[in-house]
Amino acid sequence: MKEIKKIKHFIEHTIRVLKRKKMNRNTMAVTEEYTASWNLYRDKLDKSNTVEEWLNENDGVERYYNIEGKFSKQNFDHADFYRKTFLNAFNEYFPNAKIVAEFGCGVGRNLIYLHKHHPELELYGFELCAPGVELANKAAQKFNLPIKYYQLDYLNWIPSDIKMPAIDVGFTIFSLEQIPEQVQNLKALNNILEKVKLGTFHLEPVVENYPKTIKGMVARIDHKKIGYLTDFEKSAKLAVGEKNIIKKVYNSAHNPLMWPSIYVLKKNKI
Repeated sequence: MKEIKKIKHFIEHTIRVLKRKKMNRNTMAVTEEYTASWNLYRDKLDKSNTVEEWLNENDGVERYYNIEGKFSKQNFDHADFYRKTFLNAFNEYFPNAKIVAEFGCGVGRNLIYLHKHHPELELYGFELCAPGVELANKAAQKFNLPIKYYQLDYLNWIPSDIKMPAIDVGFTIFSLEQIPEQVQNLKALNNILEKVKLGTFHLEPVVENYPKTIKGMVARIDHKKIGYLTDFEKSAKLAVGEKNIIKKVYNSAHNPLMWPSIYVLKKNKI
């Protein structure tokens, strides 16, 4: 019975994907969408008495996710999964980094997670939308955290009176996904790489890595209609060269039609 329900839900999901109109994802649209999204976190921050409460995104509700490549209805702490994934990449590939920055940091919680595991690091967060920066700094002040957040459009590189620190490593988590065109995401990637010494890592939905299965093909259509990142691997190769790239594809995600990839880009040969 459960399998029948899953199949039925997948068919319904597929129909919605096919009917979906293609989104025009640009800086203005992203700013409007995420200004609204980050404002929704005000109440959560006010009610959070500890860092752990602020970081927690698991409400215990069962939803449909991509779990090991399967369309599965269950409770899945995807925020914790992603944070552990990027922490493992950081620990393995950039153990000597001292100054780290997240580009597209939202309300700043990934950096708080990194600080909990590496309190010795100097951390900076850059975010396009003002409410995200405001709440990130408010949380840092509330929980007495030495993390600094600034507003920055890293695609067009429009800073707001930022004195850019000498960054060792930069990273993105579901941030470059908002830049669909290859020419533009290459520009954003180069902007980040120009500011770092050692390299970058990126946890993003790279559609070219999606499986060539029925579910994978539906996911590719969905990805294209939403207007997410395309040709990222091509951009990465142009930016640092194929030999300086390490990648891994994951079979679990918050979106039942998504396979995230992590890319490590080294500025020196691996």
